[in-house]
Amino acid sequence: MRFVLCMSILLLHLHSNKSVGEEEALPKDRNFNKQRGYHIKDCVPHYEQLEQHKQARTSERKVKATTLSLIASYDYGNYIVVTTEADGWFGRTMYCRYFDTEHQELLPATESFVFPEFAVHCCSRKNAHFMSVSGSPFDNILEYVPLLDRRKDEPRYNLSLCLAPMYGDERKWLLLVELIEHYKIQGVEHFYLYVKDMDDYTLKLIKHYVESGVAEVIFFRKDNDRPGLEWQLVETEADARGACGEAAVGAYESRPLATSS
Repeated sequence: MRFVLCMSILLLHLHSNKSVGEEEALPKDRNFNKQRGYHIKDCVPHYEQLEQHKQARTSERKVKATTLSLIASYDYGNYIVVTTEADGWFGRTMYCRYFDTEHQELLPATESFVFPEFAVHCCSRKNAHFMSVSGSPFDNILEYVPLLDRRKDEPRYNLSLCLAPMYGDERKWLLLVELIEHYKIQGVEHFYLYVKDMDDYTLKLIKHYVESGVAEVIFFRKDNDRPGLEWQLVETEADARGACGEAAVGAYESRPLATSS
């Protein structure tokens, strides 16, 4: 009887130690919830508004889903926003994936969803330098984007300009150089360019502006999975989430530089 009692006490002690070890192994992070894991509900300050509008299907486009492809990611301190080119993914559950400077994944993933179109909110994660999103926390990652810091109090530029996407097969170099040089005279210090389709000579001009520090460029993928004009919706969302967020005043040129023939 005494032997059985001693064994019971020993097993209870071992079980208790194991539980303590498991508890200590859990992430010590204010965004971690033991019941549901990581979820943006614990970090995004305007989560209730996001959830409310998602449930109301606000701004849902109801179009056929296109291939998932990433544009950029922005760190705002408490949370991160990853922007995508994927149309028709409204409200889908997604998982934020984090990577360090060596492109090694920082586990675990954070549960989120697509809202509004082309945007996925994520919790911030220490040591994260690259971001991706996937339909499950265990999907293979084929693409990730650098995490850009948008926590700076002082803007890099006094005035910047975001241009509508360039698409179509026309040559654009003359229109582009006239536009940029005109706005430089007006005081614009930096330009953000979005390119869907581009001829070789215009591409050389864009590279010149990028190398001289006048412009930054984001290239959309070449798939023609939607009308050219609808790429402007993707760019507008990217601008709203931080692409033009490094200036005291950001202007937006909404007229497409060229249209498809």
